[in-house]
Amino acid sequence: MICDGGGFTDAVVAEITMNVLIKMLCRSVVGVFTVGLLGCGCLFPYKSNTLTNQYIDLYAEAESLRWEGEYRAAVEKYEQAFKIRPRPRKVIDVSYVAQFKYCIAFCYAKVAETEADVSFYIKAEDAVKESYQTAILQSDQAEILYLWGYILFKQARYEEARAKYEELLEISLQRGFHGSLFKEALSNLEKTYVELGDEAAVPRAFKQFTERLESALQNRINDPLLEKALSNLGEMYLELGDEAAARRTFGQFEELLEITLQSGEHVRYLEHALYVLGEGYLKLGDEAAARRIFERIEPHLEIVRQSGFHGGNLAYEWYMLGEGYLELGDETAARRIYRQLLEKFPDSYLHSRFKDAIEKRFLRKQ
Repeated sequence: MICDGGGFTDAVVAEITMNVLIKMLCRSVVGVFTVGLLGCGCLFPYKSNTLTNQYIDLYAEAESLRWEGEYRAAVEKYEQAFKIRPRPRKVIDVSYVAQFKYCIAFCYAKVAETEADVSFYIKAEDAVKESYQTAILQSDQAEILYLWGYILFKQARYEEARAKYEELLEISLQRGFHGSLFKEALSNLEKTYVELGDEAAVPRAFKQFTERLESALQNRINDPLLEKALSNLGEMYLELGDEAAARRTFGQFEELLEITLQSGEHVRYLEHALYVLGEGYLKLGDEAAARRIFERIEPHLEIVRQSGFHGGNLAYEWYMLGEGYLELGDETAARRIYRQLLEKFPDSYLHSRFKDAIEKRFLRKQ
């Protein structure tokens, strides 16, 4: 998303958050450019190897500058690279141009934001329009609409921003919920309603989204992000102070997760969905429900670990389960989970960080 998010106090969380952010911002770019640039001889036949190499260098510089927050310099490199870009085959070129222009629009918007120069929002809008016009994939369209809505919102063009967010949400409701974009678009749509003085539209919109989600549940639509959509909607209801709606939504979320668990298909990352649900129940003050969910996570984590997955994220989920038990006030369970974490992931590159964080946690409690 455009706004840089803050992290938890632990550096591990910030690192994971940044990885997610990067994947969300230019997911398609990575695939297209990695294959396209490194395999130019196949996808990008071009007469001048020197010019192709110059293009690759410019694009790499632009990417590096963007991640370093040097947005004005990144725009310059992107523009230079775009002018001399190799011409791929037509079917690839459509998504290729859309994502390229998306990155340029993103950088222009960040320049406008960091330098307080609204003229760059105009340039960002021109680029994002061109990006949208060439986008075919609906996942690309959703990301572009989110950026476009943000650019319009920052210019106080709230009615136009509202239309972009509503269009994004319609795509999500029809063709898949696109993970974090669903929640962010809901949140930003709420802000546009407030700015337009139409706060009554918020519950109406949420009611519509709830009905569509319930319809998807009843029809057993096979959407891997349906769980994420329910989680996001429940959290949004909590932010609105509608605990009854949040409880109902979290209940539907739990039923969906239970179906997955009972199927015997222990899907990777299901433990994170369970943790989010447990946290949702904690926010509702339902400690019994939160404990019920946390107790489902532990055996699932062990199944995933025994399946051969030993990534840092799995260790992180183990750590967060310990945090959840601490929030419940169950220090005994938290200590058990932390001990398992350190024993089961001795070779994790995060092992020392976890150990330090755990020791500091209990030192503070003494």
